[in-house]
Amino acid sequence: MKSPKRHLGILICIIVIVVTAYFSANFVMDALVHSNKEIEVPNITGKSLDEALEILAPLNLSLSREGQEINANIAQDSVVRQTPPAGTRVREGKVIKVIVSKNSRPFVTPNVVGKTPSAAIAILNAAGLTMADEVVRRYSVVIGRDIVAAQQPQAGEPTQKGASVVLVVSEGPPPAGIRLMPNLVGKTVDFASSWAQREQIELSIIKENVQGAGNIVIRQEPEPDADITEITAVRVFIPLPQDERVNE
Repeated sequence: MKSPKRHLGILICIIVIVVTAYFSANFVMDALVHSNKEIEVPNITGKSLDEALEILAPLNLSLSREGQEINANIAQDSVVRQTPPAGTRVREGKVIKVIVSKNSRPFVTPNVVGKTPSAAIAILNAAGLTMADEVVRRYSVVIGRDIVAAQQPQAGEPTQKGASVVLVVSEGPPPAGIRLMPNLVGKTVDFASSWAQREQIELSIIKENVQGAGNIVIRQEPEPDADITEITAVRVFIPLPQDERVNE
């Protein structure tokens, strides 16, 4: 039989081997972790998941979607917040956890036509939008000088927070030799006819099967402010008289 002292010696050897292996493994793992380059976490708030991945991948960082929350200021499925936050120093291979926006309210372009540029900027900023750097200027017989005559995107069209809106500002009436189409919508047929006769333009009056006063223009071709310098004929549309309408 083996002596108790021999058994004790074997047990001690096993314990020493296990402890040594444990600390060696920890040392190796710690060395491997700290061999990864330390980098700064970028800001991906407000980015779509695809955009966030494009930012993180070159830095050897990965992305994990942890949940959703309603946020009216950030587009659907875009990052609301991230962990660790932007600016934190981490090692390569770190997983960046994100919460994304759910069912957020879409941004709609407000109407700034008819406003001064300064008033338009205030309205756009209040809506979370900006004015485009380049302002387009054009002649107009419909909108007074230095007033917004048109915009892109148009009023009511969906957009995104921070998007820019192009403003078209009126230069007032054009110089001699340039002829623009006036706004005949809402005017009487007699008014439109008098204008066409004065400008020596052929006027076609088209009746449409819609409700409305029979002698009032409801739409026109071309649109107001279109250049008609080289045009010799235009069309206006009016409703059919009540007794001529067809029920659809």
